[in-house]
Amino acid sequence: MPANSSSSSDDISRRKVIATGAAAVAAGVFAGFGDSAVSKSKRKRKSKDNDNDGNGTPQSFEPFTQPMAVPPVKQELSIGAPPFTPGDVFHGIAPEFYDRSIAEDPSLNWYEAHPTKWYEMEIRETTHEIIPGVQTPVFGYDGMYPGPTFKSRVGQPMVVRTRNMTGTEMSVHLHGGHNPAHSDGYPNFFVLPGRARDYFYTNTVPLEGGIPDFGESPSTMWYHDHAMDITAFNVWAGLAGFFLTFNDIEMGLINNNVIPDDPYDIPIVVQDRRLNADGTLFFDPLDHNGTLGDLTSVGIPAATLIEFRDVPRISSRTSCRMR
Repeated sequence: MPANSSSSSDDISRRKVIATGAAAVAAGVFAGFGDSAVSKSKRKRKSKDNDNDGNGTPQSFEPFTQPMAVPPVKQELSIGAPPFTPGDVFHGIAPEFYDRSIAEDPSLNWYEAHPTKWYEMEIRETTHEIIPGVQTPVFGYDGMYPGPTFKSRVGQPMVVRTRNMTGTEMSVHLHGGHNPAHSDGYPNFFVLPGRARDYFYTNTVPLEGGIPDFGESPSTMWYHDHAMDITAFNVWAGLAGFFLTFNDIEMGLINNNVIPDDPYDIPIVVQDRRLNADGTLFFDPLDHNGTLGDLTSVGIPAATLIEFRDVPRISSRTSCRMR
């Protein structure tokens, strides 16, 4: 666990989230990390507050003072030859890693055009400055909030060995991918605390009459937690990141300087959040209509300043509970 992580004695668990629900009815807030999981204090409503219980983030800050943090591109361990034995972890790997035929016609394999990329990633507890100067406990893929950005080609499989270094069950879902059930982030296909799962992402497209249908090519996707009963809180607490794939047409445009590549291809996530007085994230586990935060950020922190010196290409994702 990194040095700036929250105390391990206060590890959040799925059972704690559910058990805290009764207390949250009276208290109205749920922090989830740190010493005070449920705050019983009432605060004066802020003039710009738009939440549903009369309270809001009490901290103040000067907007447009912090440079936007662009999540780094996740670097592979290797391409082609595996750096570890596939499936040699507690939760294993999808059987489709070994059998790449399609169900409709076992004589055909699904579309694959590039050698496999191999990664390792950890889910950690850490802290982050959503408001400058305020340390907020969060979850993070590789300890980052938002998580690192994955980039790959259509037809290039990936194996991401994902270790859960937190005290609660996790399940990673690649939103928009064509992937085996084992790797699709089903709510109870957990990565248990202290365990690992080899997520096998095919990055493929459907076959139409045996021919790849590139009209179904994945493009701007995102990965996020999908664990049973606590998906909303885990994503609210930081477990989300970009997953970008590029087909041959798009790569041709990039290579011919028609559309920009790094560092001018910028993934931007728009989020709203709300904090308690102690800096923890506000969360009401019994409000299934979602939460409207009173902090809106383009990237993190909330006081983000974006300065464009050249015309960029922007990939955007809204990460708000009500939208």
